[in-house]
Amino acid sequence: MTPMRGAQGHAGLGLRIVGGAIAVAGLFLPAAKAFALWDDKLTLFAEEKATRDDNVFRISKNAAPEDIGASSRGDTYRTTSLGLNFDVPVSRQRFQGAFARNDTRYDQLTVLDFTGHEGRAMWLWQLGNDASGQLGYTETLALASFANIVSFANPQSSRPDPLKTRQAFFSAAYLVTPRWRLNTGVSGLELTNGDPARQSLDLDVLYTEVALSYVTPANTSVGLSARTEDGRYPKGLVDNAYRQTSAGVVADWTPTGASHLSARADRLSRRYADMSLQTFDFVVPGHRLELRARERGHAAPDAQRDRENRRVGDLRLQRQGVPAQSGTDLGEFSKPNRSSEVGDGDACVSARSEPNVPVERSA
Repeated sequence: MTPMRGAQGHAGLGLRIVGGAIAVAGLFLPAAKAFALWDDKLTLFAEEKATRDDNVFRISKNAAPEDIGASSRGDTYRTTSLGLNFDVPVSRQRFQGAFARNDTRYDQLTVLDFTGHEGRAMWLWQLGNDASGQLGYTETLALASFANIVSFANPQSSRPDPLKTRQAFFSAAYLVTPRWRLNTGVSGLELTNGDPARQSLDLDVLYTEVALSYVTPANTSVGLSARTEDGRYPKGLVDNAYRQTSAGVVADWTPTGASHLSARADRLSRRYADMSLQTFDFVVPGHRLELRARERGHAAPDAQRDRENRRVGDLRLQRQGVPAQSGTDLGEFSKPNRSSEVGDGDACVSARSEPNVPVERSA
């Protein structure tokens, strides 16, 4: 067994271990404060909204919906969401979580009707004044991009694709001195396609990162980072397992409590395990600039679906040999703990390089 495959073999196990650890930690909450969950720390919500989408399948403006066998280009759909958020402080620890069940119904394109969910649980841990971090798990079930629907005339290509995204992560930040911070983290990501025709795109990824940064009194930081990414397509027709490494400079700036700017510049290197794919190995420079603005309240289902589609799109670019630099930014999980509402949404604007590298033919 190669080190790459060995790491991937532990990715699924890591998801289960993290989920179990959070569940065990939750058992101690009643002992610490029996009725804490009902002291304005639990929020229930229900909402229904109607949305008009003028181009559901994202087809060209010069194309007609009949070209893919659809009855119309646009449609109106209604989404009903039921869920909860909780945020429970216990001494210097903090336990947060959220769950929502999202039911979407279309007026005309009823084949796209779907019931999904999104949930997350997180332990923001603190040890003394110098060590803190996060242990968490997220899961989302939503339809993948409708751009994958080629034609309604062919049942094999007209099925919507329920995509389950599961992610577990652990991070730690330690102040070596008042001005120097050591960050480390590990994260496992699993993408599972519900449509049998697309299950060759199922993906397992294991991320690791270590960074050393200088931190100013205003919590602006700049430092050096090293990352690894081990990915594989467990149901692919060929062995597309790869290892991607990067090393470079990272910087973070928080101008306000509601916005966050991060930037990184790295040297990326990817190596494939299969000899037949090693012609697609590459070493290229890369950079990324990202601005996040946080919005209070639970994340809307449509925004969640869009974020997942962007993430999956980036990861599928990686299948073609493009270093999309997506997935988990462990730096986000490695900041010192701060109070936040679990249901916060992220409005994100980002830019990154996409180097010209050889393109792998899909299996």
